[in-house]
Amino acid sequence: AFLHKEMKALLQLHVGTVATVFADTGHTDKKTIQMSHSSLLLNYAVLLSGMPIDDKVMTILIATSAKIVRTFNGESETQAMYRLCCAMGTFLYQNPGRIALASQAKIENMVRDRILGLDSVRGGLGSVGDPKTQQACYQLLEVFDMVRLMQPGLKHPETADEFNSILKVAGNKPVIVDFYADWCGPCKMIAPVFEKMAEENPQAVFVKVNVDELGAVSQKYGVTAMPTFKVLKQGKEVESIQGANEGALRQAIQKHSPAPAPSAS
Repeated sequence: AFLHKEMKALLQLHVGTVATVFADTGHTDKKTIQMSHSSLLLNYAVLLSGMPIDDKVMTILIATSAKIVRTFNGESETQAMYRLCCAMGTFLYQNPGRIALASQAKIENMVRDRILGLDSVRGGLGSVGDPKTQQACYQLLEVFDMVRLMQPGLKHPETADEFNSILKVAGNKPVIVDFYADWCGPCKMIAPVFEKMAEENPQAVFVKVNVDELGAVSQKYGVTAMPTFKVLKQGKEVESIQGANEGALRQAIQKHSPAPAPSAS
């Protein structure tokens, strides 16, 4: 019954009241308070997924969650941490406005320091910790990464994992990769052109990969000369251009990521 449309509307109406109660929560260092808050927040997050929530209400929920996270310690229930991370991830997912609020509240940093920093979660000597809570933390942190990685402009991944995250976040968008080297003359010549293309084509994701720093990535895509440009869709190569060929690169971008038609006036 709780999944019925009418019940969702009722929950949405009263989420402000719940937020007010959360705001007055005291003794957040108590395990019962931590668990109750985390459980209730997760229930609302799941049931109201995809529905609008007033920014003032969301701010209260995030602020109180931050207060709870700050009090997590080695005596806290890892289940409470797990539920809180799941709730925050559900509320924030693909919502830049809410992610901005959570960033202001330092949720991302506190998850890294206050939850993943606990032996009961990360593990220690002779202990694996709590893998389920670890996974919930990392999935929540990925929500913040999604917004950061999809900001306009060139992407400069520093690790293979970061490169793979960009591919994952790009989804169905084509990813145009410039495999270059600092010592490569033609690479330097076409670099400003590639940067300009990134500004002109927001419908695609533009990435620069230094072959000397991300050798595993360049090897995976069979790069043997610089510069080499690869067009990837969902991680799979659909076109390759070797050399600083601006014309061929522009044609490939147009072919795989045509600019949207201008709206009728």
